[in-house]
Amino acid sequence: MIILDTNVLTALMQVENTERRVERWLRGVAEQSTVTSITRAEILSGIALLPRGNRRTALRDAADRAFASFPEALSFDHSSAAEYAAVLEIRKAAGRPISVQDAMIAAIARQTGAGLATRNTKDFDGLGLRLVDPWTAGPTGA
Repeated sequence: MIILDTNVLTALMQVENTERRVERWLRGVAEQSTVTSITRAEILSGIALLPRGNRRTALRDAADRAFASFPEALSFDHSSAAEYAAVLEIRKAAGRPISVQDAMIAAIARQTGAGLATRNTKDFDGLGLRLVDPWTAGPTGA
């Protein structure tokens, strides 16, 4: 299983100039990929904070289409909470802060044993995760 970080899903949602490289990579791993409830919250809250208008409507439509491909998002639960604490401890000890959202996504990945697809691999270094950057990976995730 591969969790798609928020930046991967937003690349797929772009109304114009969609990241074709990311689309090709995702086609090769589509059956293995999923998202988290954290990514859903990040995207929906970002859209909700935009001024009402055509751009907001277009992004909401794009988000709905993207999420339709992943109807079962992984949730942050009691087991993830324990991993979250470990993630914060590891990053603090390394002197490398991590955002709350990234720590929660990392915790879910650690708890489920899933890989993590992200453009920002450095944000998750040192956490024992299998990381892949779809912008540089081959079409099958290699």
